[in-house]
This record gives sequence, structure tokens and C-alpha cells, in this order.
Amino acid sequence: MIVFDLDNTLRNSNGDYPHTPFALGTDPGDTVNWVTWQKWVNANGVPIDRIVKLYHEIYEGPDVIVILTSSQFGTLEWLSKHNINIPDGIEERQPNNNLSSTEYKKPFINKHKDDISLWVDDCIKTCDYVESLGIPVVRVTL
Repeated sequence: MIVFDLDNTLRNSNGDYPHTPFALGTDPGDTVNWVTWQKWVNANGVPIDRIVKLYHEIYEGPDVIVILTSSQFGTLEWLSKHNINIPDGIEERQPNNNLSSTEYKKPFINKHKDDISLWVDDCIKTCDYVESLGIPVVRVTL
């Protein structure tokens, strides 16, 4: 299995700050306060071409591909809008899951660690954790 993150990995959310809880003065630890940002990024986020190219190259291979994202909704629609192949699985954060991105992803990682052959993500903490389990990581930077 090859796992891709979405935001700032496959999707560039440049210009999103005015729509975040930080700018709006709401609690960033509560997922309900990210709905405004989520709507904006689904409408305005653009593909990161070099990572989408990697994704499509891997997509042609035998591996199962999963997108694991802290986004709460809209992943399938965003992929379709940008003509990005639909993965074998999409795991989105549940609206009431207020864990950090890394803590949200750890149960998935721990459950599937023996099946994950590659991890693609922009989050330093998540990448560090995955690498600590001996899983190869592609660290995405913008």
C-alpha cells in the first residue's frame, strides 16, 4: 500500500490563511472551526504537479493507493475536478476528531504499518513517525 496525504502534498492550499481558524480568531483545535477553510481549499486548492505526476506513475503500478487526509470532506470531488485518478481508498477525518494531524493518522499507520510500502506527506512530525517504523517516506515541500 502506498499512502498519500492531500493538503500541501497533492493539493496546494496557498492563499488559505484568511480562511483558517487562526485568522478568524476561532479555536484551531476544534474541527468545526476548519469548515470555512475546508470549503475554500476544496474550491481553490490547486494540484501540485510534480506530486500528482508521481501519484499517476505509481497509480499505473500494482500497489494499492490510499489518500489519508485531515480534510473532513470533498476529497473525491476535488480529485475528480482536477482529473486526478481516484485511489483505492480515501480516508477523511471525522468532523468530531480534534486530534492533531499526526495523532489522527497514527491509528491508521499502526494498523497498516506492515502493509505500507511508501508514505508521501508534507508533515514533518508524521514523516518522522512513519520513518521511525522503517517505512520509506517521500517528504513533500512546496
